[in-house]
Amino acid sequence: MKFFSKFIKSKINKDIQQNSVDNFQSEGNINQQRFEKYMYYIKNGIVDSNGKIYKGIKIPIYLKKIIVEYLNYSEVIQNIEFGNCTKENSLFSEIYQEISRFVDIKYNKYLSREICEEEKMLYEDFTIICNKPICVNINELDILLNPWTGEKTIRNLISINDNNVFDGTRYSRNVENCYLYPMDIVVCGRGNHSQFSARYKNQGNTIISEIHDYSNLYSKIKFNGDNYIQKDNGEVIPLEYDKELIFYSGIIFELGRCILNNNHHSLDVTKKLF
Repeated sequence: MKFFSKFIKSKINKDIQQNSVDNFQSEGNINQQRFEKYMYYIKNGIVDSNGKIYKGIKIPIYLKKIIVEYLNYSEVIQNIEFGNCTKENSLFSEIYQEISRFVDIKYNKYLSREICEEEKMLYEDFTIICNKPICVNINELDILLNPWTGEKTIRNLISINDNNVFDGTRYSRNVENCYLYPMDIVVCGRGNHSQFSARYKNQGNTIISEIHDYSNLYSKIKFNGDNYIQKDNGEVIPLEYDKELIFYSGIIFELGRCILNNNHHSLDVTKKLF
C-alpha cells in the first residue's frame, strides 16, 4: 500500500513538473505562434469567393487596418474601465526611432507645414516638402490614436455630428499627425479624442504634418514574433516597452515589409518622394 501511495505521489509530481515545462514552453512560444498566424496569410494567401488563391497587397493592408482599430478601441475600453492610465499607441514612433538609433541607420523625415523663424532649428534634419499640411479624409489612412480619457471620448462622440463635422484643417493647431512609411500608418500626437470620434462617425478630414520614412531599416532588421533582431548577426535589439506593444509594432513593421516590396503608396506625395 505504501509503495502504491509513493508511486501515485511520484506520478503526480512528474505530471506537475511536465505541465510546468509545457506551460513555460508554450508561454515562450506563444508570441511566435501568434506572429506566424499573420505571416501565414502573407505567405499562403486566402481562398477568395471564386475559390482561387489570392496573395495580393490587400491582405497586409487589411491585417494592418484590423490591428490599428483593435489597438484604438482597446485603449478606449481600458480608460473607461480603469481611468486615464494609458497613452501607449503613440509609442510606436518611439520604438521605430529607438531601433534606428541602436543600429545607427538614419531614417528620413519630411515636414509639410509652415514654420516660423524660431522653429527652423528644431527642423534642421527635416526636408521641407510643403508649407501646408497634407489633407486627407478622416478614414483614408489608418490612424493610431491615444484616446486617454473615457469621458472625453464619449463627449466627443456626442458632440461631433452632422452639424459639427470634424475639420482638421480648420483646427490644425490642435491636430498633430505623423505618417510612417512603409508601415503605412499615422501616429497621432494631438487631437486623439476628436479624431477617434470623427473616424467612428466617418465624418470630416484631418491633416498630416510629418512623414517619417523607415525604408532603410528593412535590409538590416526583422521581427521574429518576440524581438526585433539584426539580420547579419542575429543580435536582439533591447527594447524596454510593454511586450504587447512591441508585438504589434513588430507585426506592423513586417506588414510594412510587404508594402515596401510591393511599392504600394497610400499617399500621392510618398510616390513622388520615394
